[in-house]
Amino acid sequence: MPAVMVSSVCVRTTKGGEMRPCTFLAFFAVSACLLLLLSAGAEATVITAPEGTIATPTINAESVGYVVLDNPIADIACASAVEVKIEKHGKAVTAEGGIGTLSFSSCGNEWHVTVITPGVLELHWTAGARGTLTSTGATIEATRAGTSCFYKTEHTDIGSITAGSPARFHIEAKIPFHRGSGLCGEGATTWTGTYRVTSPSSLYVDDSSENPSSQLTSPTGTIATPTIKAESEGHLALDHPLASFECQWVI
Repeated sequence: MPAVMVSSVCVRTTKGGEMRPCTFLAFFAVSACLLLLLSAGAEATVITAPEGTIATPTINAESVGYVVLDNPIADIACASAVEVKIEKHGKAVTAEGGIGTLSFSSCGNEWHVTVITPGVLELHWTAGARGTLTSTGATIEATRAGTSCFYKTEHTDIGSITAGSPARFHIEAKIPFHRGSGLCGEGATTWTGTYRVTSPSSLYVDDSSENPSSQLTSPTGTIATPTIKAESEGHLALDHPLASFECQWVI
């Protein structure tokens, strides 16, 4: 955060109605509150589709060949597809959306994989046009010959995204064991494979601070890093249990 110079003319009114100059402690408290307001808004992740155009798309992706669920009993190879609707992203938040569909089909060795709850997917920008993927609340059941094994994600890192046309999800995850037959063991199942994004045709994950929509422009349309000066219009009032503060501010 850049340095900010703050000055004020400040008086306080006690609860008894007496007006006194602000003490240093009161001035420091008011200044600290202002600085906190100025520094609010952490950098986070923004989705663009196509590149440079902010969007909250519905993302559809299909496995490239098969994905593999490797539990203590067997390696389960399946075709897979996922649909997720991005619901929020941008300054001070991560990109996130509910998964509408997650499916595993045509699994080998007579295994059946059922998605009980698809959960929520988070996308976190890391560098360039890359990011990581986190899953929460997805529960899957793998069944064969009466043996059922349940696995559930909970803030589980499941891999990464490479942006592009098309973008790709690279899955490399350990899904915690949730419940099921004693034959399932208690260890996590690994989930590996690659998904190709089929819609939108172009998908990018960006640092929100690098996106023009979250940068300062002065004048409109011209990105700038200006020195900003501002004065309060009249007095600002802060009502504290001990006293009311009225100040004229210049920053």
